[in-house]
Amino acid sequence: MSAEKSPCPGRCNARYRKAVRDFDEATRAYETAMGSWVNARQQVLDVEAATGADDGTRNILRGLDELRPQPPAPVTIVPTDGAPVWCDRDQAAIRRALVEIDDLAALLASWSDGHRGAGSGERTSGHRPGSASPSPIADTLDELYRALATVETEWREARGLPPRPHRGAVEARTRTIGWLLGQLDQILHHPGSVAFGRATLAWQRRLQQATRSDPVVRRRPAVPCPRCDRRALRTRDDGYTQCAGCGRLLDEREYDELAELAEIKLAVEGPKDSDEHSAPARGR
Repeated sequence: MSAEKSPCPGRCNARYRKAVRDFDEATRAYETAMGSWVNARQQVLDVEAATGADDGTRNILRGLDELRPQPPAPVTIVPTDGAPVWCDRDQAAIRRALVEIDDLAALLASWSDGHRGAGSGERTSGHRPGSASPSPIADTLDELYRALATVETEWREARGLPPRPHRGAVEARTRTIGWLLGQLDQILHHPGSVAFGRATLAWQRRLQQATRSDPVVRRRPAVPCPRCDRRALRTRDDGYTQCAGCGRLLDEREYDELAELAEIKLAVEGPKDSDEHSAPARGR
């Protein structure tokens, strides 16, 4: 018997995870409402048992039965399975993020006013508690290096590999990232890699913002968002399409399906004034 697959913890299942959270919240609300309904109905039954049935209690019971809370609809979104933890697409995204982190960190380090090279490796910057940091950039890069070094240390221990070697300050971050890249396939196949994968993607976004190098996006105005119906879809360089209005995230397959439906609708209904110059574009 094969082991049951688990949903990928990556961006591909963001909509699924939100649906599960919404379902759980709705279920809790339903259980609370159901408890109140049962109590109210029981009170009427108690009165009926004590005084005898009459039209008044029967009408109240009928009214309560009509107001019986209904359970929430189950989640119908089919999640993308992990392979075995992360899906192939998110594994590739994490690898790209780890590579980019080193480049972005090097760029950020070059901006460190009077602290060029700080935060690049084993030697971490320090200042007295409560005092302003002389270099916030160096602090950020120190935090990044500590996070990377911790992952390397923990993975070496888990695999029975030799302890992490001491590395010079200049190349420590790059060498640590290089070592992690060499182990990345095995790391991402480990059930404990969820926090590392998400942290890597979060560091990528954080450094992109710090260096003002956020991913270039492509507008896709011809296809409305399936959630809010606004024509505000943008495809990022990581391949995911996101609505600038409500934040709905689509993978390329979902976008292609929407584009195909838009083409069919256009063929049947004809173009609107705003659609005459914007045919749906599928693929990248």
